[in-house]
Amino acid sequence: MGGLILLVTVAYWGIWTRYTLRFDRRRDLIPQTAFGLLWGIASGLLFLFFYRIAQAVGSTWVTRQVWLLAYVMIAVWQWLWQDYYWDVYISPEHDSPWSIKLKVFATHIPNITTCLIFFVIYKNYAIFVTLQTWALLGASLAMRMPPPWSRQITPPATRSIGRFGLIRASGYIPDDPENDPYLKAAHLPH
Repeated sequence: MGGLILLVTVAYWGIWTRYTLRFDRRRDLIPQTAFGLLWGIASGLLFLFFYRIAQAVGSTWVTRQVWLLAYVMIAVWQWLWQDYYWDVYISPEHDSPWSIKLKVFATHIPNITTCLIFFVIYKNYAIFVTLQTWALLGASLAMRMPPPWSRQITPPATRSIGRFGLIRASGYIPDDPENDPYLKAAHLPH
């Protein structure tokens, strides 16, 4: 349990936070905390829903087969949802092409892999949802998710054409990467 808490904390409160573009967005602690808590609880419960579907589909399967189906469903959902909707229409610009790749392999994959394994072994819904909530609370605070009533100008997601010809979030690419203050502030390579 301690290892999972450490992993999620380092992944989201450390790596994810360090390499997140903020574009001078203000910290607005109360709405950003509320959003992060709701986002995390909803995501954790959604992932449990996928696990329950995997259990229903694989009612005669061994545990690792159920885990694998749940993992694949969560991974496909996250890829499609994050890339083609959430990061395009809801969240403000907060990544570069480099940080997108880093976050997938250093935060998202280890988080879901280890937390889902722990959940399958111990069947503790509360711990699973709490860990996802802790992760996304860190993400909301790190990107400084603007509240709906904010009048502060924040850049929308950089978009490109992805798979199936759909619009996807592709990450911020400045005109002058070597001198861009936002890339420097987020410790991102140019």
